[in-house]
Amino acid sequence: MFISSVSTVTSIFAPFLPVVDYFEDTWIGRPDRRNRRRTATFPHIIWNCFNSAMTGLPKTNNVVEGWHRSFECHISASHPSI
Repeated sequence: MFISSVSTVTSIFAPFLPVVDYFEDTWIGRPDRRNRRRTATFPHIIWNCFNSAMTGLPKTNNVVEGWHRSFECHISASHPSI
């Protein structure tokens, strides 16, 4: 019973494995033989905004994004017609 359940789950999720591999290689870091993660292509310090959010700093490094978000909130529309 257990073996058939494992093979069913494996076959269901098999198409998603390339996506998981991409995220591990690029953003998280793939586990090595000792179950420690290798360095990812983009280190966590570059893309993780947890500390910024906790200290009240902007969560984006693009000033235009922040301005656009504020503008959308003021006019209450994402794509207003002119």
